Amino acid sequence: GDVIGVKRKMGYKHFGVYIGKGKVIHYASTSGDFCGNICIHETTLNNFLGEDDEYFILEFPSVYGSPKEVNTKLSDKIVNDLLNIRPSMRKVLRFLKNSSEYHLYSPKETVRRARSRLGESSYNLATNNCEHFAIWCKTGISESHQVNALLGG
Repeated sequence: GDVIGVKRKMGYKHFGVYIGKGKVIHYASTSGDFCGNICIHETTLNNFLGEDDEYFILEFPSVYGSPKEVNTKLSDKIVNDLLNIRPSMRKVLRFLKNSSEYHLYSPKETVRRARSRLGESSYNLATNNCEHFAIWCKTGISESHQVNALLGG
C-alpha cells in the first residue's frame, strides 16, 4: 500500500503502488516506462526499478500537502526535505480545493484502488501519468507534483 518511486537517469521520477510480495502496480509500458502500449499493470519490484537499485517511499502528511520522499536501498533510509515546488496563486487555489478532497487510504484500500484500474490505457503525460495514478490510489486526488512544478505551480 506504499506509493514508491524511482529517480530515472533521464531526470524524471517514476511512481507505482507497492502491493506486497515484491510486486508493484504502475502506469507504464510492459517493456519500459514509455516504450509501446502504456497501461496500468502489475510487475515485479525489479522490473519497476529497471536499471536503478534505489527507490523512495512517499510519506504523506495527514492534511493535503506535498509528501516526503524516504530513500530506500535495502536497509539504508534517508529522509529528504519536503518537495520544493515554487509557490503561486495556482498552488494556493489547488490546496483549498484538494484539502477538502484529500483522504489517506489504508494500505489495503490503496492496493484495492490500484487493482481497480488494472488494464487502463488512458495515459497522458500532463493529466494522467504514473504519478497521478499512484497518488490517487493513496489520497483520492489525481495529481502530479512533477507536472505542477513544470507548470510553475
